[in-house]
Amino acid sequence: MGGVTILAMLSVLLAPGASAKTYTCDNDPVSGSGCSDYNGSTFVYKSNQSSSYNDDHRLSTAQDEDDYYIWYFDEATAGTPEVYVYLNSASFTNREAHYYLGTTDPYTSEYVGAVNQYTADEGWNFVGDDVTVTGDVELMVIAYDYDRSGDTGADAARLVY
Repeated sequence: MGGVTILAMLSVLLAPGASAKTYTCDNDPVSGSGCSDYNGSTFVYKSNQSSSYNDDHRLSTAQDEDDYYIWYFDEATAGTPEVYVYLNSASFTNREAHYYLGTTDPYTSEYVGAVNQYTADEGWNFVGDDVTVTGDVELMVIAYDYDRSGDTGADAARLVY
């Protein structure tokens, strides 16, 4: 390739205004939002939470590694997204919340990262970006604190491609 061709390709890749595709799913998604959820048996709905995304979240006080909360991103595409979760509640005290990213058809689930919910920044927190999905995307958090010291929160989740 000539130098001019490479420069032209770089200018397209680095063009200002090029934006990433973002998908956001709340813990209580409304119809038509492009996402849905599965609420495990131990995740209790908490409304009127002014610091939470859309003023609500889910909380599990159980230490049950077989229970989980799932965000289904109905409109997300295949790829390797950056995964973020919204954390802004003093009730979220899980010091090692494990997150898994996968697909529903065919079913896959792969560890994408852990977040200390107790010390996390208020707002969006990066989980990981090294799992590739092929479609029908889901993100899951386990209702289990691996050092058994806290409660697990589930509020909003975001995928950025």
